[in-house]
Amino acid sequence: MKAQLNLYAVQLLILLLFTSTLTRAQLKLGDNPGAIQKSALLELDSKTQGLLLPRISDLTLPTLQNSPDGMIIYYIPNQSLYIRANNTWQNLAAAGGSGITSLNGLNASVQLFKTTNLTAGGYAITSTGGTHTLNIPNASATVNGFMSTGSQIFSGSKIFNGALFANGSFVLGNGMTSTTGQIMISTSATQPIQLISGDVNIIYGTSVSIGSATGTTITQDLFLPQIGVDDTKDTVLLIDQGKVWKKKLSSLSGGAASTLPIRVVTTGTTVGDDDYTVVRSGTADGPVTITLPSATGRTGRVFVIKRATGAADVAVSSNGSSFDGDDSNTGFNLTDGGSATLQSDGTYWFIISISSPI
Repeated sequence: MKAQLNLYAVQLLILLLFTSTLTRAQLKLGDNPGAIQKSALLELDSKTQGLLLPRISDLTLPTLQNSPDGMIIYYIPNQSLYIRANNTWQNLAAAGGSGITSLNGLNASVQLFKTTNLTAGGYAITSTGGTHTLNIPNASATVNGFMSTGSQIFSGSKIFNGALFANGSFVLGNGMTSTTGQIMISTSATQPIQLISGDVNIIYGTSVSIGSATGTTITQDLFLPQIGVDDTKDTVLLIDQGKVWKKKLSSLSGGAASTLPIRVVTTGTTVGDDDYTVVRSGTADGPVTITLPSATGRTGRVFVIKRATGAADVAVSSNGSSFDGDDSNTGFNLTDGGSATLQSDGTYWFIISISSPI
C-alpha cells in the first residue's frame, strides 16, 4: 500500500512540473510551429490567413469605456483601427486614407516649398502651422510680381503682339517708333487733341493736315521750310478762326512764281475766304456789285478786285466794314479795265493800290 502511494506522489510531481513548464511557454499559431521567435509571446505565422480583430460598432458600450490602454479594435463605422490610449479611443489608421501620399510625383516624408527669388521683398513662401502662403508682391522697377490696379513702374523692354489700349492718359517719356505700320493718334470730334508742346522736327508723307474748322486757335508760328510741292496738284490750306487761306504753290526753293486763286464772274458776287483775285467779265446783268467780307477778324488779309476791259460797271463794297479808316466811305467804283488791291487791318479795308489800263 505504501509503495502504491509513493507511485502516486511521483506521478503528481511530474504532472506539476510539466504544467509549470506549459504556463511559461511561448504560443505560436499557424505554420512552422517548431520555429518560434524568442522575443514574441504570441506569434502568428501564415501565408494565407490574417489576424481578425474584434469588430465594434459602438464605442460607448460600458465594457469598451472601461477598457485598458493598449487595446486594439476595428471600428466598423469609420472602417478604421482604434487604439485605447489615455482612456480614450483614438484612430490608428483609416481605411483608404485621403492624406497626401505624393507631391508632384515626390513621396518623401519631408516636402520643401521654395521660390527661386533672390530679391528682397519678392516672391516668398511662409508657413505657419498647417498653412502655407505664397506671397507675390506688386511688380516694381526692381521686383518681379503682379500687375496691380494701382500706379506701378516697370523695367525692361516689353513686346505686345496684340493691340494695346490705354483708356486714360498716355504719356511717352522717350519717344515712339513704328517699324512696320502707321502711328495714328485720333480723338472724337467733341474731344480734340488739345496740346502738342515742344518742337515737331520732321513731318513727311503724302499729306499733312493741321487744325480743322472746329479746332482751337493756333497762336504760335507755323514753319514749313522744306515742303517740295508740285504746282499742278499740291496746295497749302490754312484755317484761322473762320478765315481760309488757300494757296497753290510751286517749289518754295525757287523756280516759277507762286500761284494764287483767281475767280472770274459775270454777275455780282460776294468775295469768299477761298478767293484772292475776283474778275468781273462781260456785260450781263449790267452794272454789278462785288462785296468784300467783313474786315473784322481778317487782319492782314489781301484781296484783288478787277474789272475786265469792256465789262459793265463794277462797284466795290463791304459787308459791314468801311474803307480807308473812313466810316462814311462804304465803297467805290472801278474804271474800265481797272483793278484795286485791298488789305484788312481788322477793322477797315484799306485800298493799297488802284490801277487803270495803260
